[in-house]
Amino acid sequence: MNDSTDAVRADLAWVAADFACLLGSAQADELDAPSVGTRWTNRQLLFHMLLGQRITRMVVVVMGGFSRLPPGASKGFSRVLAAFTRPYNELNWFGGVVGGRINSVASMRRQMDRVTRTILSWYDHADTHALHRGMTIPSSWDPYFTPWMDRADLLRWAPRHYRHHRGQLSLVRHVPGVPDEWEAHRGGPGPRTEGLAPGQAAGVYDRIGWLQDTQLVFEAPALARLTADGRLSEAHYPVEIGCGTGRFARDLLTKVCGPQCRYVGLDVSPRMCRIATARLSRWSARARVMQVDGTLPLPLPAAGADRVAAAFVVDLLPTEYARQLLADTQRVLAPGGLLCLASLVQGSTRASRAFSSAWSILAERAPALLGGCRPVVLPVLGGRTHMLGRPASPGHG
Repeated sequence: MNDSTDAVRADLAWVAADFACLLGSAQADELDAPSVGTRWTNRQLLFHMLLGQRITRMVVVVMGGFSRLPPGASKGFSRVLAAFTRPYNELNWFGGVVGGRINSVASMRRQMDRVTRTILSWYDHADTHALHRGMTIPSSWDPYFTPWMDRADLLRWAPRHYRHHRGQLSLVRHVPGVPDEWEAHRGGPGPRTEGLAPGQAAGVYDRIGWLQDTQLVFEAPALARLTADGRLSEAHYPVEIGCGTGRFARDLLTKVCGPQCRYVGLDVSPRMCRIATARLSRWSARARVMQVDGTLPLPLPAAGADRVAAAFVVDLLPTEYARQLLADTQRVLAPGGLLCLASLVQGSTRASRAFSSAWSILAERAPALLGGCRPVVLPVLGGRTHMLGRPASPGHG
């Protein structure tokens, strides 16, 4: 029997409550507006989000069945499903189109409430043995799937899937508590915001991919200072926000941190997460890469990290969102933990000031061209946050 206050249960319950809030606050014309980064309208994407919860309920049962069979059964089944990834993707899209058209807002809300109650009722009565029944999964079907998952993994997957697609809705300005910078997703009226919203950053860095490693010549001095000033050699549980290709993580694991180090990297770009996961596969027992969608709070436990590092990340985010992100790192850090930042900053010499001013103008007009990065003032973003690491000059980004 699971405690009603545990994080898994709370996250699943939040999905249903938030879904009701989204449906209740959306305007009729917004539901049929295009979403961000998908071929669906908002209405169709909302149905897909509901479908994720329904799939969770179904796969809980399927996992129970396959877990009682020889391991080869689920491996073979997974291989067959993986072979049909492309038609599955098209069917998945078509299902969202049809489901969004034939289901009313009220019906979708009732379905979400009903399926979530069913999942929570099962979870409340499940013991540890039941939660750890699992099977081989076709990881090509979803960016958050792993090759083998148990029911506990599945119940953590559902809110992550939901949050990912929540960030693609173009109606979130009506939802209380969502930063104004998400308005940048809409591409509609409103003041121009500096930096890139998380969903936009994901698209930009999906295109950049491996090319991010070409920045090493500029970033290396700042990262060396960050490593030294943040005493990362003493870190046991470091978290990196914006892990990119995993290059910095690899250096930490091979050259800086000891064998006791347990690393977690976060990134909004699916492509970057795939690259980093492959690069860190040698250390898979103590290094984990998580794709996130920018929703706060971060999907990390409180007081679980002794270092949180972010190198050239806060300078590409909208100002208010960056403040909220840095504030949440205080929840993630254990007592005595350190927040370690490197960033573009305003220049200190005549030449560097001229360079940073020109960079700032270009960043305001075409942020995606520069990967969203612009010179920032870290103490203004961090407020009372304690930060280590010397920020880089504009040439280091």
